[in-house]
Amino acid sequence: MYFPVNVVHFVLAVALFGFVMALRYRRPHLAPPGPAGWPFIGNLLDLPTSQPWIAFAQWSTRWGNIMQLDLLGQPLVIVGSHQTAVDMLGRKTSMYSDRPRLTFLGRLVGWDRMTALLPFGPRWRETRQLFAPALGSRASVVAFEPIMNVQITRFLPRIMQSPNKIVDQVVRTVAATTLMILYGYDLREDDNTFVDIARVAMPEFSSGLLPGSYLVDLLPILQYVPSWIPGSGWKKSAKTYKRDLNTLLDTPYEYAKQEIAKGSTFPSFVSLCLGESPDADREELVKTAASSLYVGAVDSTSSAVTTFFHAMAKYPEIQKRAQEEIERAVGNDRLPLLQDRPNLPYIDAIVSEVLRWKSAVPLGMPHRLQQDDVHDGFYLREGTIVVANIWQMLHDPDTYAQPEVFNPDRFIASEKNAAETDPRKIIWGFGRRSCPGLYLADTCIFLAVAQILAAFNITTQEERDIRDDDYTTGIISHPGPFDCTATPRSAKAEVLIHSVGLS
Repeated sequence: MYFPVNVVHFVLAVALFGFVMALRYRRPHLAPPGPAGWPFIGNLLDLPTSQPWIAFAQWSTRWGNIMQLDLLGQPLVIVGSHQTAVDMLGRKTSMYSDRPRLTFLGRLVGWDRMTALLPFGPRWRETRQLFAPALGSRASVVAFEPIMNVQITRFLPRIMQSPNKIVDQVVRTVAATTLMILYGYDLREDDNTFVDIARVAMPEFSSGLLPGSYLVDLLPILQYVPSWIPGSGWKKSAKTYKRDLNTLLDTPYEYAKQEIAKGSTFPSFVSLCLGESPDADREELVKTAASSLYVGAVDSTSSAVTTFFHAMAKYPEIQKRAQEEIERAVGNDRLPLLQDRPNLPYIDAIVSEVLRWKSAVPLGMPHRLQQDDVHDGFYLREGTIVVANIWQMLHDPDTYAQPEVFNPDRFIASEKNAAETDPRKIIWGFGRRSCPGLYLADTCIFLAVAQILAAFNITTQEERDIRDDDYTTGIISHPGPFDCTATPRSAKAEVLIHSVGLS
């Protein structure tokens, strides 16, 4: 067949243009390195089922601080360096502030209504704006100190009465504090309703967020598989989790609404945010924001305070030094208050070391890349899930000397050594998706630590060390069983415990 010369020239020109453009815009950067995967499934079978943060840290010694896994075609990048996390998730926050679209926890259960999993956009901005006035700074949360003090002083006599139930009492106290701040609910001694609904929902959320927890997140088409097919038991779990989440959302919120209708003047988070005559959209916004804070605070703060008990039981010399500081700065006629914090640097250092040593959130919340990016020479495509390995950053020997050792002195500057990196720069997340309740949690933990040390001696008969594998696997990690007890430091301390408990 004959083609005119001009047509041939045109075709050749188009082909040459396409070739030049392909050369010009071809990706000169490689994807981040990582372990070789299997065809189609990638690294799905390589994912550790227990404490993945430790395995990821070990892998990064070979693959580097930007390591990529392939999960059925879904790129998952693990970031192991603090500075890299700041550069990616902080300085490029407009690109990395989205959340993954999870089929199980999100579409099927409904956790994508909550702040932690909200897609980056207008709804998320509205929610964050609710938090800012009351929780946006260390100064703003000072207003909640009276509530924290009341709940902690109720906690102290309960510990004396039931020294073998420390974990339960810690969870109850953190829940009571948060319920009062958010909903104006005064948790009574014989009332466990609102505590129990949080304790049910928390592990369901925490376990479902780990990479590769549910295959349906990687193959969304599985949501349409009939529930009677073998291996579809997760569909029944989804219905149960959805019911539990709705209970968490609705029960305390309806209480707060009823109190507002009765004319209650207690300035709770819900009452202040609802305003007068809220529409359905405003109610949904406030309800989900309050529930997000409640479950987040109870889960992570109770983990940190429980870790504090374990640390003090294992390190009596640190406990004694802290108590001596309290006696010098505060005396023994009252409990420490927030105003005493500047005079209690060693107590503050203990709080910092608790947050670092056994982080309550060893893997950060997953970020979703909203557009193609090139970072440190590596190409990351749109939709990549990026997770910061908080545990690895907090145990980096280049950042923390002997990171496995509980040593509050690392955070106190001396003539010979500068203070090591404040773990608060790491544990609360990066960029715009950092934890909105960080100042509230930090203040609550400080008051609990200071007042417990002022009142009790914490001891244990266990001789073994506290290991990383003693902690549960999940986005929020909790200490496992540990035998420790708390007894009043003296007869005077016992009197003080009873007196504040009655106030």
